[in-house]
Amino acid sequence: MSRVIVAGHLCLDIIPEILTSTPIEPGQLVDTGPSILSTGGAVSNVGLALKKLGVDVALVAKIGEDAFGDAITRFVCGYGDGLDGHLSRTNAAQTSYSIVISQPGRDRTFLHHPGCNHFFGTEDVDFNKLPSSDWFHFGYPPLMQRMFTDGGDELADIFSRAKQKGLTTSLDMSLPDSAGESGRAKWPQILAKVLPHVDFFMPSEEEAALVTGSNEPAQRALEWGAKNVVLKCGDDGLRWTDGTTALNQPVFPVEIVGTTGSGDATIAGFIYGMTNGYTIEESMKIACAVGACCCEAADAVSGIQSWETTQTRFAIPQPSER
Repeated sequence: MSRVIVAGHLCLDIIPEILTSTPIEPGQLVDTGPSILSTGGAVSNVGLALKKLGVDVALVAKIGEDAFGDAITRFVCGYGDGLDGHLSRTNAAQTSYSIVISQPGRDRTFLHHPGCNHFFGTEDVDFNKLPSSDWFHFGYPPLMQRMFTDGGDELADIFSRAKQKGLTTSLDMSLPDSAGESGRAKWPQILAKVLPHVDFFMPSEEEAALVTGSNEPAQRALEWGAKNVVLKCGDDGLRWTDGTTALNQPVFPVEIVGTTGSGDATIAGFIYGMTNGYTIEESMKIACAVGACCCEAADAVSGIQSWETTQTRFAIPQPSER
């Protein structure tokens, strides 16, 4: 069985059920349904999706010594005993949380507190103490202050050490806050340090354009050293290139309940495929299948199915059947 390390951003998601698609105006009282509490962020969304697909995962993140941190630990351990074993806890800051505003027919809005994610650093990713693994994934460095200060040296060091351990590596982004410190960070210079250690650069199309400062972000990322670029393109599906070949995979039509975590679920599906002997083209299909399942639930994880169910539902053959 393959093993994957998923590191980076982790938070508690609070998702109220909003029944109206009418824009919410200041001063307005909006009647809502029950709220869903779930873990969020790349470590939860990618890691727990992989766990539900049957992959052995190590979750690496920082949470606070508070009620939100306790809730995250309970949620994570609900997917398997000991899954909190590589979560470090701190009194330096509150556990990160997001309030997800997801209205019918409208894109999501996030109210987000990064909390102790800002304090996450190289000391939290001790490869000598982590289990022997095949793949290392890191998500959301723009929401983690130490990952983009000092020119990204800390993030580059984490990826360099992952490569020294012989791991295949992948990096996902989030949108920097245009009004905050992450929006002022020099992302082209940061990525130029980090991407030589990244096998699969996996941001959304919008994120890629913003952090590279280019209208051809895939090409720019490859020039900076990424081996492959996989762009999540929303309704247009998934695009991959290594600079010489390009592939497109359309989305699978499903009845959408919510899109929270769908990009992370797509990444989880891709990693599942690549660590289980599938080609890049087949892994892209698996990625979009898992992303489609995610969209059938309001939160980021409960829509994910077992690999057997996913495989049957989307007619994905075993690698040996190619």
